[in-house]
Amino acid sequence: MSEPISIQAAFAHAHERFSILLDDEAFWNERGAFLAEKERQESEERAAAADALQIRRFSEIPEVYRTEFTPSLSTMSKDTIRHCREWDPRSKRGIGLLGATGMGKTRLLCAVLRRQQCSWLYLPASKLSLAVSDQWQEGGVGARAFSTLREAKRVRVLLLDDLGDEKHTEAITAELKDLVEHRTSRGLPILWTSNLSPEQITAKHGERGAAIVRRLAEFTWTP
Repeated sequence: MSEPISIQAAFAHAHERFSILLDDEAFWNERGAFLAEKERQESEERAAAADALQIRRFSEIPEVYRTEFTPSLSTMSKDTIRHCREWDPRSKRGIGLLGATGMGKTRLLCAVLRRQQCSWLYLPASKLSLAVSDQWQEGGVGARAFSTLREAKRVRVLLLDDLGDEKHTEAITAELKDLVEHRTSRGLPILWTSNLSPEQITAKHGERGAAIVRRLAEFTWTP
């Protein structure tokens, strides 16, 4: 039977092996190369994932709004167009464009979105309605709806298009109010358009509608 190794002897043996390892230049060169290659692969995977996400987000913008914004085709003022073009996504204050259809509101704000390097989401109010009702369904439909609502709260910039076009139910009104309050309280800007006046939005959603309008008035610039 072999003699038991003392703690001191075991420590001395481990120290000797560690000292040899520290002096093994080939080992450290190989380790450095391995870590560098791993970091390169992870960086490529992150870039590919970011590109895929950006492509998906672009695909969700209606094709009619993916073209360049042409000021001469819009009825909005030069000051409004300039303010939108100079808007900084690091700002806690978003932009709200209200008015009749055909002014170029959505096209202009989509152009603002496309030049952002941060995370963003284009979300029509009608799609928000659908996500609220679909989130409780089983399977992929519910999962995608829940993911949309979660992403709307988390992205750096949210474009909520055609506010007022959403259905009027207690659940949808509550979700809309929660979305607006969640983002504004965290300094995450909202870009939004509407064909309705603030008074019409308030009337559509009642007491919660009034709260939504107040919050948007406080945290968004409207011409």
